[in-house]
Amino acid sequence: MKLRVIIISFFGGLLWGPLGFSQNQSQEKIAALIIHNHFYQSIKPLKILPSSLSEFTSILANRKIEITLAKNLNKVALYNTVDAFARKAKKNKYTAIMVFYWGYMLEYRNQNYLLPSDFKPSARKKDLIYRSVSINELMAAFRRNKMPHYFFINGESRQKFQVGKLRIGQRDKVRSLNARIVYRQKKSPLNDSKVSLASFLTLFKEKKCLKEVITELRKRRDASGYQVWQKGKVTRDVCLQPDATTAKVDVPLLQQKALKLILNRADTIQFSQALQMIQRALNANPKNKISQLIAAALRPSVYGMVPIRGGEFMMGYALGKKDEKPIHRVKLSDFAIGQYEVTNLAYLVFLARYNTRQKRVADVKIDERFKKELLISDHLLGLAYNVKKQWWEVKDSSRLFHPVMNVSWYGAMKYCAYYGLMLPTEAQWEYAARGASREAFAGSKRLIQVGWFLGNTEAGKTHRVGLLKPNAWGVYDLSGNVYEWCYDTYEDDYYRSLTTKRVNVNPANTKERKIIGIRTPSDPYPKVIRGGSYQSSFVACQVFSRDKELPYELSYPGEKNNYVKKAIGFRVVKLKAKGEK
Repeated sequence: MKLRVIIISFFGGLLWGPLGFSQNQSQEKIAALIIHNHFYQSIKPLKILPSSLSEFTSILANRKIEITLAKNLNKVALYNTVDAFARKAKKNKYTAIMVFYWGYMLEYRNQNYLLPSDFKPSARKKDLIYRSVSINELMAAFRRNKMPHYFFINGESRQKFQVGKLRIGQRDKVRSLNARIVYRQKKSPLNDSKVSLASFLTLFKEKKCLKEVITELRKRRDASGYQVWQKGKVTRDVCLQPDATTAKVDVPLLQQKALKLILNRADTIQFSQALQMIQRALNANPKNKISQLIAAALRPSVYGMVPIRGGEFMMGYALGKKDEKPIHRVKLSDFAIGQYEVTNLAYLVFLARYNTRQKRVADVKIDERFKKELLISDHLLGLAYNVKKQWWEVKDSSRLFHPVMNVSWYGAMKYCAYYGLMLPTEAQWEYAARGASREAFAGSKRLIQVGWFLGNTEAGKTHRVGLLKPNAWGVYDLSGNVYEWCYDTYEDDYYRSLTTKRVNVNPANTKERKIIGIRTPSDPYPKVIRGGSYQSSFVACQVFSRDKELPYELSYPGEKNNYVKKAIGFRVVKLKAKGEK
């Protein structure tokens, strides 16, 4: 069993620990050390309500956490307490450890120091450092433990002995590759030594995992007057067990009820009720993929989006086909991309909201002008139109969470526009698929680990999204399963036109020139499709491979003359709004 340590330090106010569920809640064994230094011999005491501390310890106890409380420790006692707790963590094989520190701190040359209860202010800077305990010394006690370490440092007050500027410990050394320090400090008046725990109590009770709490702390920093900074990294997020005082949530039952409201709907009024059920299920278990997929189907602009940090990369492949070269430098802004491909359930919800009564495939084939308005056609593997009920439905309920197929480019664009989203540009798609690596496939050198293709799939079958390994961004199925529409118009020499600039910023091919020749003049340019499908060889599933299809082209199973082999779906992108952090 791997050990995991979370060290959450508090200065001048309560700092916080993780919330949520672990992947194996029945075997979680968590311990917490609370060091509460509020009474100092030579410094003004910190003011904190006893009820706040009692409430915090109750929250930890309700989450089945073993608590060790130590108050007003001098320098020697502080060293001994932390060392003893580190040995206890290693001996008892806890799956998670939390260390909270309440007390004052000072900063010298961008390094943070804890103040023991016997700290005495001095005019000499060396004496200040000698009488305190550095963050580096605290971390050293856990250096031999290979578990994740979280240091949460909270400073509520500044005193006359503060040295230098408040730069939040930029020189604190995070030597372990599995450690993170989160600083939360406030510039308070010298006569204000009151500690407020309201924010931390709320976050620790409501949030499930450390990542959620850190994110929320950063959101609240402007309103509360705090600065938030973090250093280091950990291998994975840490979540706590659910509150023992709350009623147990039956997640599968909530999922079944929500799906029943969605699939057996006479209208869309019940969708809000289904969303509330899924939100309860996510609060109970935020890592449940079925709950994530249902939530993403109901609110795709909020759930299931993975933030992608913008940057520069070399797009294309020097040894590839004609349309995959030459390589060129691209710079992208921040954006968020769908963690999963849009599912049959998600598109079914959209069709119900869009209230479409589109003509069926048989009518469309003889009506050329209606092709551009076609959203989706019947497909044996996905959605079909029920003439009697006058709505779309899923033929096979086992394929609710399979990627939607047989969607035209126009249908994908209308889905995105309805929710205020976009299709990814070709550059955004490749950047997200590469995941800051040079692998040929999205997340691995071996396609079989990350994608469904001709070599590991039965003929004519898609697979549920999110079953295989994600890439470095945490995005699934970018290689294989189904092709994905991109926003760009396809041109085989498009890359060559981009080599005229040293850096191409957010490129997108939006040409609307018509094709004259083989097809009628009314036919538009084909659109780019990426990623390959379950019908493709490994070549088409490479992150730099390009393909094309007409924006209204659909596949009609059973009709050989019109059958298009490409299985095409899509995923969505959310652009970063101006001023958004």
